[in-house]
Amino acid sequence: MLTRRRLVGLLRVRGIPLGHTETFIDGVWFPSVTTVMHAAPKPWLQKWREKWGALAERKTKLAGLVGNEFHSCVEQYLDTGTFAISDGSDGFPVSCTMRVASMMNSWILWAESVEGVIEATELKVISRLHVFSGTLDAVGTFNGKRMIIDWKTSSRIYDEMALQLSAYAQAYKEQQKVDIKQGLIVHVSKDKPRYKVTVKEFKLGKRVFNKFLKLRAMFDEMRDECAPTTQENTI
Repeated sequence: MLTRRRLVGLLRVRGIPLGHTETFIDGVWFPSVTTVMHAAPKPWLQKWREKWGALAERKTKLAGLVGNEFHSCVEQYLDTGTFAISDGSDGFPVSCTMRVASMMNSWILWAESVEGVIEATELKVISRLHVFSGTLDAVGTFNGKRMIIDWKTSSRIYDEMALQLSAYAQAYKEQQKVDIKQGLIVHVSKDKPRYKVTVKEFKLGKRVFNKFLKLRAMFDEMRDECAPTTQENTI
């Protein structure tokens, strides 16, 4: 059974998107890992937007709200052994309550079926060496291996997710002086009727992180277009 050793890091405040805050240190922008990942070309995304037309933005927003609420419920469950879905006062659509409840039921069945320990959740990490930041979902041990863990509710698991995990591992190493070489994606489908859980491990080595650094360089070329208008976190 998946258990939690201790609580470390930053807890989500309801209504604030998970993992999408931007950090400034002495006036220098340390873009989030998620923001940097947006620099990657996504031709499939354009085709998807063309397919759905005006509904694309609505579907994207709804998927984000469901994903945020699911993350919040996982955090609650790891902390207390139970969870409460938003009543809608923070903008969460109550029409999606049963969907999130079903996703959580699937996740809990998975968590009860594995042996592991969660050591930290919602942990803010910063790479001063490579100038980026992020909030990782969890750090834990599975099957005797220390791992960076990410809960996903996207359409499926993508190989590029390894780059995100490797970036978190690098920043975690700089802060904690611990080198984690394994990453774990736990994907929970938003689709009926099964809300299936799929798990995939990734090796996090230099080759994977170097691919992220290429995106980091691409992002610098695009940064005038991506720069935030407000400083959400200042250190």
